[in-house]
Amino acid sequence: GHAMVFDAGRGVVVLFGGLDSISLSDTWEYDGTTWTRVITPTTPSSRNGHALSYDPVNGVVLFGGINNNLSDTWTYDGVTWSQVSVAAAPPGRGRHGMTFDAGRGVHVMFGGYGVGGYRNDTWEFDGTAWTQSNTPAPPTNRMGMGMVFDNALGATVMFGGFGSAQTLNETWQYNGTWTQVSPVASPASRFGSPLAYDSARSRTVVFGGLGQTGLINDTWEYD
Repeated sequence: GHAMVFDAGRGVVVLFGGLDSISLSDTWEYDGTTWTRVITPTTPSSRNGHALSYDPVNGVVLFGGINNNLSDTWTYDGVTWSQVSVAAAPPGRGRHGMTFDAGRGVHVMFGGYGVGGYRNDTWEFDGTAWTQSNTPAPPTNRMGMGMVFDNALGATVMFGGFGSAQTLNETWQYNGTWTQVSPVASPASRFGSPLAYDSARSRTVVFGGLGQTGLINDTWEYD
C-alpha cells in the first residue's frame, strides 16, 4: 500500500508510506544504487493506499489514503512536504489511480475506495485547485487499477481494477474525456498492478497483480 513515483527533475525515485504492522509515514529516495531515508521538517500523516504523481513545477504530489478516509493534498520538493490548502478537495479515498497529464498540465485522479464504497469520479489538479471532470460515459466504479500517462498517445491509460465484486480487464484512455479501448489481445482481469510508461519504446507496461484465481506473474505491453 505504499506509493512510488519518479522525480525526473532530481533523478530519483520517491517512496512514501505504506503498511507494515502499522501504517507508515517515512520518505525514501532511490538513485539507482542506494535507498536513502529523507527526514523532513513536516510530513503527511501515516497512511497506505495513497497515490503519488510528479510534475516539473510542483514536484511530487500526494493525495489521500485508505486509512481514515484521507482527502489531503501534499507536495514534496526533495527537502520537505508541504500541505496544499485547496478550496474544494475531492472526497477522501484510497487505492485510487493518479498520474500527471503532461500534455494538458494537470494531475488526473480516478476512482478508488472511500465512504460509500467504490468510486468512479474523475478529478484534475493544476497545482492549486482540484476540479471535478464530469465526462460522459466514464468507467464504472473501481479501485486498485493502474494508471499512467502515455506521451506518445497524449493520453492517460488505465487498466484493470476491482469493482462490483469482480476483477476487471478493461482498457481506457483519458484526455479530458474517457474512451474505452478494445485491443485485439488483453491481459486477464486483475487489480493491484501499477502501470509504468517506457518512453524509450513508447510502451505502457503492466506486471502481475491479483486476479480471479490468485496472484499473477505475467508481463504485458500496450502500444
